[in-house]
Amino acid sequence: MSSNNNTINVQQEQEQEQEQISTYIGLKGYSIYKEFMDEKELKTLREDMTVRPYMPKSPIQPPSFPIYRESKTKIYIPRNYGMLTYGDPDEIRIPKGDSFIAKAARKVLVPFRNLGLKKLSQAVQVPLVKRPTKFIDLSKGPKKTSYVDEAGSLLLEDDKAEKTSDELFEKGDFYVKIKDLRSKALIYFRGYVTGITENVNPSFTPTNYIGRSEPVYIYERGERDISFNLRVYPANSVEQFAMYEKIEQLTSLAYPNYLPEQNNNSLIRMQPPFTELYMAHIGTKKQGQFGFMKSISYTVPGEGDWDALKGLPRLFDIAISYQILSKKPPQMGESFYGRGL
Repeated sequence: MSSNNNTINVQQEQEQEQEQISTYIGLKGYSIYKEFMDEKELKTLREDMTVRPYMPKSPIQPPSFPIYRESKTKIYIPRNYGMLTYGDPDEIRIPKGDSFIAKAARKVLVPFRNLGLKKLSQAVQVPLVKRPTKFIDLSKGPKKTSYVDEAGSLLLEDDKAEKTSDELFEKGDFYVKIKDLRSKALIYFRGYVTGITENVNPSFTPTNYIGRSEPVYIYERGERDISFNLRVYPANSVEQFAMYEKIEQLTSLAYPNYLPEQNNNSLIRMQPPFTELYMAHIGTKKQGQFGFMKSISYTVPGEGDWDALKGLPRLFDIAISYQILSKKPPQMGESFYGRGL
């Protein structure tokens, strides 16, 4: 009888200890039992864990989103915030097993379980957010390709930060890149590209002579321009915000940047909106074709949908005409497309 009573007492003590546990760290982060919090604390926590991004001078603000998870009995928050606000957890519940997630979590958390917030905050985070994306490989027909979205990573190491923007894309990805030479800003467009038309126009000046039935033509100059159409459409509200930001930058390529004179008097001089374009056979990924925008036209198709909450169209057909310029006079035998054809 005494052994049975001892066993019951031990079980009761274990149950009491478990009941006293209010916080722990698991695979979902810093976990808190709701029964240990009142409604005011829960409301404050939810407000603190809701991110509200803000873009200055932007007509479209990105939507707010929570950075916590919640169930009927628990609320899960980022571990660093939880330890800073509520202190070290009562337990660390990282399950043992052969799964990759469990191994990664144990490797990060267990060595620091008794070292407090300072050491725990130095734990290594997964730097990349990988996602497959569908594109078209124009060289071998339609197929699926993928790339690593390093632009959305949480942390960028020094060697990754030195990569150029074009190194984030793999072969097979088709996109339009426009570089504003005034600010060095890059504008990327992914979408349906149609109607690619290049015009090469040589000009000759006619001279008439008495007794000659046709004029004599003297070569004057040559001009090149390219026009194409872009159809852009966002898949969600985040992409819609990014799409409008790109349209804002694209429209600004029709206007100059005003710079003060060196003597800082009232005179203002204009900096022209010269650009570099990479699209299909025009320019290269390392350096686009020098030139400027001749015209930009936006059309909102009738079959497209609208953002009912903000009253904004979501589908655009963009017609672009681009004047191609050369930094040195072109001549016979020169490579005009930079592809080594």
